[in-house]
Amino acid sequence: MKPTVTHWLIISLLLAFGLTFTAFTHKPSKTYESITDNIRLSYNQGLESFYQEVKDLQAEADKLAEGKGDVENIQKQFLQSRDAFKKIEYLATYYDDEFVTLFINGAPLPKVTQDDNRSISQPVGLQILEENIFSDEPDAKEIQILSKELSASVRDFLFSQKVPALYDRFVFEAARFELIRIFSLGLTGFDTPVTLRGIEESHIAMQALKDAISLYDELISSRNENLAKRIRKNFDGALNYLEENQDFDSFDRLHFLTTYLNPLYRDLLKAHKALGIETIDETAHAREKFSINYDAENIFSKDLINKFYYTEQLEEQYDDEVVELGKLLFFDPILSDKLERSCASCHQPDRAFTDGQKKSLARGFDGTVDRNSPTLLNAVYSSRYFYDLRAERLEKQIHHVLFNDKEFNMNFFQVFNRLSKSPEYAERFRNVFPQFGTNPINRYSVATALSSYIISLGSWESEFDQYVREEKDEIADEVKRGFNLFMGKAGCGTCHFAPTFNGLVPPLYQENESEILGVPDSKDPAKMQLDSDPGRYKGLLQEQFEIYMHSFKTVTIRNIEKTAPYMHNGVYDKLEEVMDFYNKGGGEGMGLEVPYQTLPPDPLGLNDQEISDLIAFMKSLTNTDLHRHTKPEKLPSFPEGSEFNKRVVGGIY
Repeated sequence: MKPTVTHWLIISLLLAFGLTFTAFTHKPSKTYESITDNIRLSYNQGLESFYQEVKDLQAEADKLAEGKGDVENIQKQFLQSRDAFKKIEYLATYYDDEFVTLFINGAPLPKVTQDDNRSISQPVGLQILEENIFSDEPDAKEIQILSKELSASVRDFLFSQKVPALYDRFVFEAARFELIRIFSLGLTGFDTPVTLRGIEESHIAMQALKDAISLYDELISSRNENLAKRIRKNFDGALNYLEENQDFDSFDRLHFLTTYLNPLYRDLLKAHKALGIETIDETAHAREKFSINYDAENIFSKDLINKFYYTEQLEEQYDDEVVELGKLLFFDPILSDKLERSCASCHQPDRAFTDGQKKSLARGFDGTVDRNSPTLLNAVYSSRYFYDLRAERLEKQIHHVLFNDKEFNMNFFQVFNRLSKSPEYAERFRNVFPQFGTNPINRYSVATALSSYIISLGSWESEFDQYVREEKDEIADEVKRGFNLFMGKAGCGTCHFAPTFNGLVPPLYQENESEILGVPDSKDPAKMQLDSDPGRYKGLLQEQFEIYMHSFKTVTIRNIEKTAPYMHNGVYDKLEEVMDFYNKGGGEGMGLEVPYQTLPPDPLGLNDQEISDLIAFMKSLTNTDLHRHTKPEKLPSFPEGSEFNKRVVGGIY
């Protein structure tokens, strides 16, 4: 039978429908497998290029040591080596951040090894080489030794990482970690303390990210075209800005953060999820803890850093009831021998959980404790606690305070005995810790309740936080200038890392730094001597090395407006005095003998306006909702006639 007009019409419609359907269901030409293959190939080639540059550096170092080389040539080769590293940094650090930090690109400071035979490990890698190669009097033999060590480290890394397993989620996770690294370590000059090439190197690192993510562009566009456009636009904008603004001191880090970095940090997460790629949380074991909450969309998100990473407590065990119980214990002098002192004696809510004393009062007004009282706001964000880093978990702090005869002068058995006599406390502990049956008041439950209250003392609601998160439209110009100084010329951000502004090292925020600043015992120049407190040297027995003498934990500058006096000994009453100390180069810069000072002793050269701007920025980090922290109206009661019913909320001093 011959086709009729109707038949031809039907066939035409079917063909048209088929073509239309094909157009709408067209799949992107690139596949996930081909993308990761390309990235892996590029990474392996980059590793080999880095190794070759380092071998060339070693060759130049050998020539220099033999008297045949030239300092200018080795400086040039060193910079080429660093540039080659920056091209692969985002994946290299993702695969083995610890190795890279220890042997390739860590801070140029000696450390104590973490093996059974504790010893001092001298710094190796790019940063210590930079100090030597660009010094006024380069030591050719030392440069030769350091270059050889770096070459061996990169060779080992190359052989272990050349063909790593590479999944799509690794690319996105590594890229987002690198954005934090660029912001907090690159642009601040932490990575390049001598040459201050942080902006140039950030451009190289950012270009590497763009090259990798652009391979996903077609796939992202197929899911969300506007998202793909934003990512392209912000990568291009960031690269252009870095290229056009090369001056380290004048670079507008706040503009770069809010205009490019934070939007990219958010949109790479959106792309990751839009592509249906599993996240780190979806592949983790049920009880595995990560220091970073991958779902956070902003580098200043209040949930960027996982507060439960630093505690023994699991997030699912944390609730309002355990926090409320911890709050009662915190303000209850039942924990001290004479019923006169509580945790709140030294950590008062209206002083941002400090006490306003140079050093806190000791029990019985018998002098003072050894150090100034630090704020407990955001105190949870720490791998170790106390100024000397002697407590390795938040829950361990209570042990030191409880047993100290200058503080509570108690032991756990006395505490358990007292608390169990209160029907109200007994009921609260049973409700909060039912897993302990008839023995709910124990070392774990008391420490967990107290640490839960401290965990609740988050401080991420300052004016500056709100501005950076786009919850506030504007902030004062002096605050903007102060932030840029803090993260740039003044060098503050190389020790007080954003966004915690304490010593937790980004981008993983898993390790606390301590610093030797050379803090004096007096601010009177005529009487000034190095403060005698040994600090970390006497914190843990296994860290009793000279490199930690007078070293103290880097505490947060958040809420610093409320926490005077300053430093571990409270020697300075005003922020202007603190800034003068740093501006002069710390203790060594002021003429004191400070072995192993980690603060550069060179003057910063800050003028009065710059110091004023820095202080304005620091004050902008004061939490706007401190009023929510209040004492409980009353404490749990004991049976009628008990002397314990006479105790005062917060203690009597």
